[in-house]
Amino acid sequence: MAKTGGVAWLAVVGLLVAIAAAGGWGYLKEWKGRTISQGTQLVEEQLVEGFPQIPVMPGAALVGSGKGGEGDGMRYSARWETMERVPGVMQWYKQELVKFGWVVSILPADLMAEEIQLLTVEKAGESMYLSVIRKAGADKTEIVAEFPALYVSDEEKEE
Repeated sequence: MAKTGGVAWLAVVGLLVAIAAAGGWGYLKEWKGRTISQGTQLVEEQLVEGFPQIPVMPGAALVGSGKGGEGDGMRYSARWETMERVPGVMQWYKQELVKFGWVVSILPADLMAEEIQLLTVEKAGESMYLSVIRKAGADKTEIVAEFPALYVSDEEKEE
């Protein structure tokens, strides 16, 4: 009889462990779903409406964007992050922006600089300032694209 009781006890304990494991798995799955969802929100971040179309470095994640009026113009700004180093990021943007019809008007002062590089490009009367920054000790590089407000004179408005 002791053997039967021991087997029954073992079966009950096994059943409780199985139920706990299944419940724990369900909780873990739900928790992972929230984490994945939060991570997806970052990936699905959208540029503000009207942001000019530019190439975006593969693997760069959009962190945020904004727009604001200034006089008769509208200015736009967006920020991405990547694990790539500053010189590689700037080299990629120099090549890709030219492919998209942008003309480089101001090159970075030092194309091998590891902390910050600035580039100015123009296309169809529009300028864009591209800053690529990696703070000392940081593991990510920031890419900031800014479009300054374009001002339209009264004479141009009448035409």
